[in-house]
This record gives sequence, structure tokens and C-alpha cells, in this order.
Amino acid sequence: MDLTTQAFDALINNSIKEPIAKDGDIAAYVQGVVQKATLADFKAINNEVSTLTGGVWKSMEAFITDCYTFLYDKEDGILARLTELEKLQEDCRCFH
Repeated sequence: MDLTTQAFDALINNSIKEPIAKDGDIAAYVQGVVQKATLADFKAINNEVSTLTGGVWKSMEAFITDCYTFLYDKEDGILARLTELEKLQEDCRCFH
């Protein structure tokens, strides 16, 4: 074991030792850490979506909703248009 590994092990041990002493539940500690990190990631993604789209989409939720609409809208969605194209392609094959 080298010095880096020892230092890392000590950091992990100290990081976990305190929450276990307080709560006695390492699973709850790990879950809390993961939730905080995930929430921070989602906030960063949300901000990035708003920045990249010039504010057109204010949130990731709005972006996903619009993407869903673009794909699945009954009349104008991409999948509806593809279905129409497939029908047209099939009709064209009838003439060959």
C-alpha cells in the first residue's frame, strides 16, 4: 500500500466514521451523499439547458416535454410524419 492509498483510505474512513457515530447507518449516509451529488448534477444540467437554448427552455423538464411533443404529436410529430412517409413509400412501390 502506497502513501496515496493510505491517505485515501484515511479520508474515506474519517468521512464515514463521523456519520456512523452520529446516525449509526452507513447506508443512509451513502444515500444522502449520492442524492446531494445527483441533485447538484441535475441543477447544473438544468442551468446548461437554459443557457444553451438562450432561455427558450427554462428547464430540463420543459426541454424534455417539447422533445416528447416533437416526437409524438399525433398530427405534426416526427413519428407521425415518418408513418406518412412509410405509407407514401409503400404506395410508390405499387407502381414498380
